Amino acid sequence: MKNSKQLLGESSVILVVTTILTKTISAIFKLPLASDAFLGEVGFGYFSVAHDLFMPFYLLAISGLPAALSKITAENLAKKNFLQVKNNFFTARRLFILLGIAFSLLLSLFSIPLVLSKGSVNSIYSVLAVLPSVFFCFLISVYRGYFEGFSNMYPSAISKIIDSLSKLCLGLIFSFVVIRLTNDPALAAGAAMLAVSLATLVSILYLHLKFKRNNPLDKLKFEKEESFTPLTIKALFVLAIPFVIASLASSVVSVIDVFTVNLKLSNADNEYLSVLNAMYNNGGALQNQIGFDMAAYLYGVKSKAFAIYHLIPTVTMSLGVAALPIISTAVIEKDNAALKDNTQYLIKILSSIAFPAAIGLFVLAGPIMKLLYSSNDPLSGNLLSIYAFTALFSAFVVPFTTLLQALNKHYSALIHIIIGVLIKIVVNVILVMVPTVNIYSAPIGTLACYAYISISFFVLLKRSVKKLAIFKTVLKPLFAALICGGVAFLISNFASNSVVTVIAIFAAILVYITMLALFRTFTKTEIYNLLKIKRK
Repeated sequence: MKNSKQLLGESSVILVVTTILTKTISAIFKLPLASDAFLGEVGFGYFSVAHDLFMPFYLLAISGLPAALSKITAENLAKKNFLQVKNNFFTARRLFILLGIAFSLLLSLFSIPLVLSKGSVNSIYSVLAVLPSVFFCFLISVYRGYFEGFSNMYPSAISKIIDSLSKLCLGLIFSFVVIRLTNDPALAAGAAMLAVSLATLVSILYLHLKFKRNNPLDKLKFEKEESFTPLTIKALFVLAIPFVIASLASSVVSVIDVFTVNLKLSNADNEYLSVLNAMYNNGGALQNQIGFDMAAYLYGVKSKAFAIYHLIPTVTMSLGVAALPIISTAVIEKDNAALKDNTQYLIKILSSIAFPAAIGLFVLAGPIMKLLYSSNDPLSGNLLSIYAFTALFSAFVVPFTTLLQALNKHYSALIHIIIGVLIKIVVNVILVMVPTVNIYSAPIGTLACYAYISISFFVLLKRSVKKLAIFKTVLKPLFAALICGGVAFLISNFASNSVVTVIAIFAAILVYITMLALFRTFTKTEIYNLLKIKRK
């Protein structure tokens, strides 16, 4: 029988590797998609508006709700209430089908301001194309949450890979064909988003077949006298709502950008537009592009930088999913030692991933944008620099939310999330009104939001887990990351080309791994657990 640290280490490796793989596939999808051969910055701007509206529903479905069902399943498995597990699953599936229909309709309502806005109406094709995906994602969430409650991360991992590969193949084919036939970036963006919906359909078909053929509950023996308490819809909502709200913490910022920054830029007056033209027009070259739209162009550039930055919190988000059933079990069994050890272990893993990635992006922001998008525009590098600094905070938000939920501190976490969102709205609205700030208001508002939430969560965790050594777990990864960032900076200054950028990245990685070893950041036992190596 594996101990909790082994389970956390194994689950973390599975989900982190899967997330890195799927995000790499997603990057392979978005890099050409944003190029002139497919959508270009303007078309990518239309695609990103719909994508940003879709993401809260997507994360609500694939992060918040599965986390709730995972917690319920893990708790009942710990109590050996197997019949309860079975009935909870079927109750949840019926509920999630209804939620999928309801939230698909809600997203359609969200698109109304785009139709009424003179500058954003072209995004409506992409919004309509992604509506089916909302429904499919809620079905996906039932199966992922069920399997994750058994600490079995493989079905979730495989379904994510299937989804990403389907999106890559179909999205590039659809968008390329449509842009060649119509030369309309708005229609091509809609075609790319339609591929996202079809990819989620393929993923749900895999999970349903997996459940039918290999249900983990079939291997457990039910006691004859075992009974269950019907899980009412109301009770499931009460348990799920904190998870649902928490899952929105990583995506609601993009929705705020759509309804503050994008709408302001799309409906800017002539005085505001004259400032934008002076800053970004590049001697009239932009206006010469077919179907040029300044607001869509700026939002497209912002979305390129955001897509790279968002790799960091997306990877760390999966660690919270891996930790949830383990931390929940420790809380139920009142095992304070296991609670403390696994919490510190998780924080150490989060720090070891987030710090070097964020510092590396900050140091190499411009070269990375040039390497990935062939962009010499300083705007993209400047935006990525702000987002990179934001990652130092946002990488901890969703995993810490998950920990606080397991500790039954979800309502305290919810309050801080709401405050952070309000901070984001206020900063966005104030700064976007300043023409010279314009699109920069989006990453600055995101930074303010996540800085507040993450610091508040650190304080809550420190108060909730006895003798939690937070600074001890974060200082070594931070020092190692600063050193590797310095190496990347020095190498990148030798020359400004893609070869030097790649050398700087790999050199920084090697230095970082060396520093982690020299600082003895991880114990031998922790390394064994991460690599799934057993002592002989």
